[in-house]
Amino acid sequence: MRWLNLLKRVLLSLVLLILLGFIYVLFMRTRRPVVNSILYMCPIIGQLASTETANCVDCMFYPVDKTHRLAATYVPSLVPTNLPGGGSVTLLTRAALEKLFADATRRGFSPVITSAYRSYADQERVFRSWFAQELSQTFNPLQAFLNTLRYSALPGHSEHQLGTAVDINCRTCIPFDREDIRNIALWQFLEQNAHKYGFVISYPPDAENRTGYLYEPWHLRFIGLDYAEQLYEQAYLQGSGACALSLLRAKVP
Repeated sequence: MRWLNLLKRVLLSLVLLILLGFIYVLFMRTRRPVVNSILYMCPIIGQLASTETANCVDCMFYPVDKTHRLAATYVPSLVPTNLPGGGSVTLLTRAALEKLFADATRRGFSPVITSAYRSYADQERVFRSWFAQELSQTFNPLQAFLNTLRYSALPGHSEHQLGTAVDINCRTCIPFDREDIRNIALWQFLEQNAHKYGFVISYPPDAENRTGYLYEPWHLRFIGLDYAEQLYEQAYLQGSGACALSLLRAKVP
């Protein structure tokens, strides 16, 4: 009987250890900012909406999206990133990027800028290229156009024209490869840490009906430390429905 009691104690201890481990894992997976109410809820995109053209001189905080566009002549003040991948961004964006890249490198990542500032004409070429690729697969111009709109902006509607947006991938990875674990690990780092340097993920998961674009974990926009932290606390990356566009509309005249 003594050995039976000993076996029961061992089994009970194992069950308790497994239970505690499960609770810990569950806690780590669900840990997120505590949100009492969503202040910057992104509205569901309407099928019909008029388009507004920006008249700002410095459009750093302008809410560029499907219905808010920059003028073809808008060009921000730019500096070279001096980071892997090159490209140009605004001075404030570069300073923040340098800190973000330094943090990523310390943690063993090798980030590279795949795309930074794009002019209106650059975006026109990018969109045409993606549209041609979609058309070669569907042979239906309308469907190809609609497919392209899900992940590529029309000229004037791209955040890249602001000079504050960048696409970041693993240095030795195929850009935008969602299957490469090195890209995935880097993007997870960005989601967890980009706000500490003033960046947001412009197109979070499960928000296409609000942002107009598919989830893009590689696409960062610099909006400043204060705004980025406020948005992060709204759990926008966990499907709360908050987004940077609504925050900027609320904060910036």
